[in-house]
Amino acid sequence: MGNRQSSMPVRRRHPSGSEIRSGFSSLKRITGKNYYFENLVLEGNNVKSLAYVGALKVLDKVGILGKLKRFAGVGTSGVIASLLAADFDCDTVQRLLNEHIDNLLFDNQCDVLAKDVMEKLGRNSGRKFLEWFGNILRIKFGNADITFSQLYDQTGKELCIVVMNLSRRCEEYFHVKTTPDAVIRRAVLMTISFPGMFQPVKYHVDGQESYYLDGGIICNYPINCFDGWWLSMESKNNFVDQCCSAADITTFYKGRFLGKNYATLGILLYDNSHYTEEYCIVKQQLNMAKANSLIPNTKLGRQFKDASEISMLQMDVFERFSDSNEQFCMLLDSLKDCDDAVEINTLAKVLSSNECLSATEKEVLFGTAMISEAECAEFLNKISNGNDMLAVSDMENLLESKNWALYSQCLCSEKIEITNHFCYWGVIANVLHSGTSKVLKDNLDRTVGVYTGYIDNSTLHLEEADECYLIQQGWNCTVSYLRQLTM
Repeated sequence: MGNRQSSMPVRRRHPSGSEIRSGFSSLKRITGKNYYFENLVLEGNNVKSLAYVGALKVLDKVGILGKLKRFAGVGTSGVIASLLAADFDCDTVQRLLNEHIDNLLFDNQCDVLAKDVMEKLGRNSGRKFLEWFGNILRIKFGNADITFSQLYDQTGKELCIVVMNLSRRCEEYFHVKTTPDAVIRRAVLMTISFPGMFQPVKYHVDGQESYYLDGGIICNYPINCFDGWWLSMESKNNFVDQCCSAADITTFYKGRFLGKNYATLGILLYDNSHYTEEYCIVKQQLNMAKANSLIPNTKLGRQFKDASEISMLQMDVFERFSDSNEQFCMLLDSLKDCDDAVEINTLAKVLSSNECLSATEKEVLFGTAMISEAECAEFLNKISNGNDMLAVSDMENLLESKNWALYSQCLCSEKIEITNHFCYWGVIANVLHSGTSKVLKDNLDRTVGVYTGYIDNSTLHLEEADECYLIQQGWNCTVSYLRQLTM
């Protein structure tokens, strides 16, 4: 551990700010209201989870956070949910979250023998996390192995940690009702154990051992976990009565979370890799509120701006391709012979004249303006393999591939350079969690959508301004949601 600071950049700490600071939306219209929320559900995320800090600050200042009784999380948000249920304040949550992210970055930069990874099914054993989180709980409660029921008895708060039981191929909800004697820090280790990055956690339930992993793989936004009767602590919702009233096991299972609980508030983070209709709606609401933060002048911010400019140029080219292609096809039809071929010298002369196609249109179609007749002839000769005649079909094939390339560039997400294990797993997580849009669509009315822009789960080494951007986005998006709620 002695060379830790030399192994990774030092991430400076700073306060999250307040509405008085420039760029943070005012709380004037949302304070002094009677909010009905009792439950908080956080979507699973990684580095960009810092955005939750800004959101939590707003909830605290308007009086929502102090009234919450139930907390749920998955992945890194499981760490946050546990800290909130343990009555840690927002500043402490921010400090501990930064520590957790630093630990993840460092632990997964360390060299690990390939044999160990293969035999133990992952790089990180989770031992350091258990020690770190256990120490936090020991200082708070005098017990590193505090259970879900003990937490409930001491704080009156319910904690739900969503995990994946790999052996049974399903999600499970660790909670005072379902797993009262389970140790919280072990459940949280399960939910942060992303495949490959962490070794699966072995755990015995009812005498049977199962492998447990990150719950976000199967349920990254558990917004419905406090719906229905499954995790309800009311006496009428006990397992025995519910089982007896169900017609069969399928009805029993499907009915667990029926009925939307509007006392639940969810917070979901999305970035530029999310482009479905549901995310566009949330982003549009943010833009209408004029609450979107400025992109900072950091390395990541500059890279994003450059990529955005390239993307806009590609979109412009794609939109102009159709008209340019139509003009060129008309030209080919007018010049082709009975064998559907065109004389190269004739075509080169016409193209260089700019009468049928402008230099801009040629650049859209071929990637070059081809100003001179010699340039045109050289370009066409490459396609015809030096023949004097150019088959129209060869030119059509070229344009077809060009159009497909433009289509792919415009529709697909920005290319991510995968340079290390952490980035690799982050990209996989982004893909796995793409199905969250369906859950969001059904729960837009009780979800704070926090737009993290250019920062996704594969991002490494945030500068101070990047962290400020995340916190500010969390703050502003939450203010925007509460303003609409109170209109």
